[in-house]
Amino acid sequence: MVRDKLIVLRVESETKERIEQVAQQRGESVTTFVLEAVDNAVCKAERQPISPTNFFRGVPRFFQALCEEAKRGGTSGYKDAGWHLGLHVSGLVEAEDDDEREKKLTQLRDLLDDEDWDGLEAWFVREFPKCMALVPKRRRQQFLQGVDAVDQERDPIY
Repeated sequence: MVRDKLIVLRVESETKERIEQVAQQRGESVTTFVLEAVDNAVCKAERQPISPTNFFRGVPRFFQALCEEAKRGGTSGYKDAGWHLGLHVSGLVEAEDDDEREKKLTQLRDLLDDEDWDGLEAWFVREFPKCMALVPKRRRQQFLQGVDAVDQERDPIY
C-alpha cells in the first residue's frame, strides 16, 4: 500500500517523548508505531456500533418552538434554535456513562475549535436526529452559526 497522504498531529513534548520511547523499545519507527496504534483504534471503533440508545431521542419544547418560529419567518431564523440547543447541549447529550458523555462533548469541542462545519453538522445529526429533522438542510448553516455564536459568547459551551 502506497502512503500518499499526510496527517499532521500536534502533541505535547511529553507525549512525543513517550511515543518515541515506546517505538524505540519495540524496534519500530515512530511512523510505524503511530500508524499501527491508529489502525488498531479504528478497527476497535468499527467493531463497536453506536448503541441506538446513546443519542438524544426527543426534541426539547424550547427547540420545537424556536424551529416553528423560524419556519414562519422569525427574525433570527434557525440561528436562534442553534444558539439555544448549543447552550443546553451538555445537559441533553445522552451517554451510558460520564466517560462517554465527556468523549462526545470533547468531539463537539474539537469540531468547534477546528471550525469543521460539516463535522459539526454530522455530530448534531448523530446525537440529536429528531432535532435536526426540524432544521431544513438549506438552513443548517444558520443553525450552526447559532451554535458557534453561543460557543463564542460562553466559551466553552459545556
